[in-house]
Amino acid sequence: MHELGLLRSVADAVTAAAERAGATGVQAVGLRVGTLSGAVPEALTGAWPIAVAGTVVAGARLELEVVPATVWCPHCGTDQPIDEFFALTCPVCDTPTGNLSHGREFEVTWADLDIDRPDDDPVGSDPVDSGPLGPGPLDSGPPDTDPLDTRMPGEDAAAGPDAHTGGTDHRSRPLRGSTATGPGSASPD
Repeated sequence: MHELGLLRSVADAVTAAAERAGATGVQAVGLRVGTLSGAVPEALTGAWPIAVAGTVVAGARLELEVVPATVWCPHCGTDQPIDEFFALTCPVCDTPTGNLSHGREFEVTWADLDIDRPDDDPVGSDPVDSGPLGPGPLDSGPPDTDPLDTRMPGEDAAAGPDAHTGGTDHRSRPLRGSTATGPGSASPD
């Protein structure tokens, strides 16, 4: 059951985020899992209490978002759902295609952290409260960065992301908020 190993990586990532945020506990964790990721949702649910035992995540709910597998069909011009018996052709028009659009995801999407606040500190005044994860908990960048800014450190904002190549920027970078990796992990394209 490799799901236990995957979930231990999730628990480690959420534990690290909770420590950075000063959280005293975790109420729930959201996990996006593709149907072709190699992870079985029922096995993930069953292994969760074992994977998080003895961590700050112990007792937290695991909320799974199962992502159906789809391929892009150039003839139909849309994503088409597929099953595990996908034969490298569009299931609607039989056009050859191997462009898997969705289904290999395995990523932490959010965590509900318990953060103690003084009575005079209203919710929302701390950067951790500025979004589902805020800019800090599962995010490796500083709070004042734009999550949609794909420029690498040191690139000139005025020149734009394409200035260094003269074309499209094809460098990949980790998805913000996704720190768990393993077999079936999707890479940002």
